[in-house]
Amino acid sequence: MLYDTFRELRPNGVFLCASRQSPWERSTDPSPWTEFVQHAGYGVTVPLQAQFALAVGRAADRLGARGRGGRAPWFVNACLPDIVNPLISALDVPVLCGIGNVAILAAFLQAATGARDQTELRLLAHHYHLHAPHDPADEALAWQGGTALPDVGTLLAAGRRVERRELNQVTGLGAATLITDLLTGTERATHLPGPAGLPGGYPVLVRDGDVRLRLPPGLDREAAIAANQRASVLDGAVLDGKHLSFSPAASAALRPLAPELADGFGVDRLDTACEQLAELRARLRT
Repeated sequence: MLYDTFRELRPNGVFLCASRQSPWERSTDPSPWTEFVQHAGYGVTVPLQAQFALAVGRAADRLGARGRGGRAPWFVNACLPDIVNPLISALDVPVLCGIGNVAILAAFLQAATGARDQTELRLLAHHYHLHAPHDPADEALAWQGGTALPDVGTLLAAGRRVERRELNQVTGLGAATLITDLLTGTERATHLPGPAGLPGGYPVLVRDGDVRLRLPPGLDREAAIAANQRASVLDGAVLDGKHLSFSPAASAALRPLAPELADGFGVDRLDTACEQLAELRARLRT
């Protein structure tokens, strides 16, 4: 059905911002389920975040060059892209990038430093870094003009105090700007999560409908990925090849409640894992 719709519309791109788990449930409908997620780490919800992304990404990829202008449509996933984008990429589904998370933190950093734009700023940060890490050694990394910035936590502190729902305004502006840039071919130095299926968030250059890394001097691609993988573990889940593992805290929380998920799952078992987690959620909600 999705493919038939895409074939009829022949879109330039597809932007997904729907999943089976709301990020706002903890504040709107608190329950033992939301307490479980808070304790285990938000990454434990990956199966619920990824199922729609996989289906939509596959349909967009299947369209191929039958998109508008004879080009394959780009796919932007807004649902926990720091971990979901690597997962669907491991299933050979192309994903251009995500929105939010590192982009929100980069907006905070830009405001704190008084930078005119983000051209000279480079921030390496994960969804996990929306809150201050428990250990300052796990803080996000930032550079300005090629120089590492000290005390990144202090620079981000004011932004981290903003009520989470208000961050939707920052994410909404960032999403609108990104989609406009992709449609017009505009060049912009910015920050995005999950570019080309990479874990976590990076400084990037958007140009000619594409997204490319723009890492600071002295930081190579492998080191940047490794830093984001460490943050992914702290967030509750990390992808290693084609196997998604949960963090020790998440595994310990899952073992007495859903032991079949405690050791993670192969990405080809995403639908099964999603239904198992949805069943656990239904039990805990009641």
